[in-house]
Amino acid sequence: MAAYGEPSLVLQEDNFEPREKWKKIGDGFFSKVYKAYCYKHNGDVAAKEVRGDQLKEIQKLVKLSTHTHVVGIKGVYLDRDHYSDFIIMEYCSYSLSQLREILGKTYIPWPRCLHFMQQILSGVEFLHHNNIIHRDIKPENVMVTDSFVCKIADFGPAKDRASYTNPKTIYGFIQPSGTMVYNSPERWKSPADPAKESDNIYSCAMVFYKMITNADLFCMETRPQDESVLMDLRYYLVDQEYRHDLKYVGRGSPDTVPEIVITVIEGCWHVNPTERKTVQHWTELLREYIIKNVTSAQLATADTTLKRLLREGKSLTDCDDSKSPTTPLRNRTPVKRDTNDRPDSPTDEDLPTEDDQSPSEVDKPSTGEREGAVNHRGHADGSESPTDGHLPTSKPKPLVGLESQMSNLTVQSDGL
Repeated sequence: MAAYGEPSLVLQEDNFEPREKWKKIGDGFFSKVYKAYCYKHNGDVAAKEVRGDQLKEIQKLVKLSTHTHVVGIKGVYLDRDHYSDFIIMEYCSYSLSQLREILGKTYIPWPRCLHFMQQILSGVEFLHHNNIIHRDIKPENVMVTDSFVCKIADFGPAKDRASYTNPKTIYGFIQPSGTMVYNSPERWKSPADPAKESDNIYSCAMVFYKMITNADLFCMETRPQDESVLMDLRYYLVDQEYRHDLKYVGRGSPDTVPEIVITVIEGCWHVNPTERKTVQHWTELLREYIIKNVTSAQLATADTTLKRLLREGKSLTDCDDSKSPTTPLRNRTPVKRDTNDRPDSPTDEDLPTEDDQSPSEVDKPSTGEREGAVNHRGHADGSESPTDGHLPTSKPKPLVGLESQMSNLTVQSDGL
């Protein structure tokens, strides 16, 4: 027991409801996750099945999980009857990916989107402050609570800066760890090099784009999963410096987008990694913007709308208990709503300019001071987005079949 840290971290069988009552809520590439009731913590927890050697770093994980925007670690459970070892974590109702799938083509209101962006960056900033590079930041690894608090999860690919395992090979290529479509171009260019903070910042930009638009990162046409897919991804991201067209973030018109959103996304996925600034910079920039421009009333209205939309979306699964929370909802029939009932998202003009929100409602930065703000628009060609308020039916298609084939294609690394 001592090998796993303090005795208080080791949970016993009688701390949980019977195993047969545990509900599988995730079946990932490397592990399974269950929802279980824990009597010791008087509530639901998430139990992630792991290899026994991964439990050796439990004390470090508990230290990292003290931040509001990092999933909390409650301890370990050694189920000798089933030859299983578990890390016990706080339970969150959704991953960001699940939340987005439930909403379908319905957008997350801007006040909550801005908070989500700031919370994700705050969690990553805390990891960087503790010399941790996550290496697999994606919507599936961002958990969301019922009160809409984002938390960074899955430290399987997370590593100290000084620790790095040999990269894996797929189809004869040396591949960077993590999920392919969220990896930075420089990770493709030099996959044997240790991951850097700038790689995480790029991944955050891709998460934000996915969260806001729910558009596929790369087109979904059928294509065999082989080395040509990997070669194309490397070609467009590295050689052609391809980036997504941010006009689709506009939800009808680029003018409806808070300028800070374009600034953050373009800054975080900048072609030159040295120009991406620090995650601390972007966290502080968003924090200050939210304090000045998003009121408590706007956020409350946005959350009420979002809760209603999630209830309506989840009701589609009530007649099918076989579908787990991780089942994609893209092919399900959308909820019919009157077009006048579509939630309005505040624009830059709609958002007030007075400091009428308490700073306590926005996360404080953990270290450092704010750097100079970036202020550019990103629509130099004057192009317009679709005007019907829905996702575009056509997009640039330099890449085909990549997200469906590669979003779950990860490269294993040691750790938790």
